[in-house]
Amino acid sequence: MTAQPHLDWPFFAAPHRLLVRDAARWARDALGDWTDAPDADTVCRRLVREMGAAGWLAYAVPPERAKS
Repeated sequence: MTAQPHLDWPFFAAPHRLLVRDAARWARDALGDWTDAPDADTVCRRLVREMGAAGWLAYAVPPERAKS
């Protein structure tokens, strides 16, 4: 059994599993420890900024709405 057994469900394909692996790796390597953040707002703003810079927010926008 995997650590994320839902990824074994039949409607998840190899690209989904790769996306999960890559996102988890990015989060572990890029985000580090945020225990020094003064408040949740600061953490959220930093998280969104860093996710955008890394391209992860592209998954939240339909392709027809994304800028080229």
